[in-house]
Amino acid sequence: MKEKVAICTLYDSINCGTFLQAWSLKKNLERMDCDVFFVELKNNNSSISKKNKVSKVTIKEIIIKLIRKIKLQIKFKKLKSEFKLISLDDLNNDNAMKYVFVGSDELWNIKNDSFHHYKEFFGYNFKNKKIIAYAPSANDVTANDLKKYDSSINFDNFYKLSCRDKKTMHLLQAYKKEQITKVVDPTMLVCDFSEIIVNNNLNNYILVYGHEFTDEQIRNIVNFSKVNRLKTVSVTKYFSWCDKNIVASPGEFLGYVKNAKYVITGTFHGSVFSILMKKNFVVYLNNGNKILDLLSDYHLENRIVQSNNSIEEILQTTIDYEEVYKLLEDNKMQSVTYIKNAMNKE
Repeated sequence: MKEKVAICTLYDSINCGTFLQAWSLKKNLERMDCDVFFVELKNNNSSISKKNKVSKVTIKEIIIKLIRKIKLQIKFKKLKSEFKLISLDDLNNDNAMKYVFVGSDELWNIKNDSFHHYKEFFGYNFKNKKIIAYAPSANDVTANDLKKYDSSINFDNFYKLSCRDKKTMHLLQAYKKEQITKVVDPTMLVCDFSEIIVNNNLNNYILVYGHEFTDEQIRNIVNFSKVNRLKTVSVTKYFSWCDKNIVASPGEFLGYVKNAKYVITGTFHGSVFSILMKKNFVVYLNNGNKILDLLSDYHLENRIVQSNNSIEEILQTTIDYEEVYKLLEDNKMQSVTYIKNAMNKE
């Protein structure tokens, strides 16, 4: 009989990276003969309220964003329907379900106001369960930040603790004396996305994947694309300065990464999928602690665009993906071992 396990994470997002980390952890646990459910959390007093972010936008931008959001929700809906959900009450009443995985993504980043910070992300409200943290990130949140935010948070409810970056490891070490395991993002456990990837016929383009770029960065990207006669293509995020803006499902997003001549990104998962697809890519560190940590793990710090180099200079430097994948295989092995040990599957 398959072992029933639950995942507590941001499974319901219309962000490609966030969705794919949830999908990937599910797939990896299924490989270990698990029957996987996602914890369905309700936005009630169990959550730590997020702040409402206010920014100045035009009516046109509001309309564009609304239309794109609706299109994204439609594209994501079919994929999300494959996720089996379980309520917190049903989970707590199910004695056959012993393990709850919390992670990955920025579940512990209380400064990220794009989602609700449920207490369950910090190990609360689960009854008689072994709670296993898998690759959550707090980004640059410190112990002092957490104490000011909610002094009750202490990570004591976790049976096993891991994280995906050094900053989060330092945060956990302020609370716990035991060794904290650093593991890879769930997407790096899967590597083969043939089951979900959607190929496209587009070619000779630069994939632009990020949340925001500065005016100078935009000028450099546009200039590089024109000099090299390449189109700029943005997926999921609308940028008026890109040649094409595409509303993509997670599978379509992977296809656009795969077919791109170059990738220009400013995100963690943009960097992850560039590595997994063995792309020639550059990174802007606009919010970079977690990205820098990832790049340093694979000796790819030279992909970062800085004041003393250019996009062209970086892209003229080839990446030794044979060496990168040797490092990745070692890190994957350690991560899989962590999961198996936590579930007594060794």
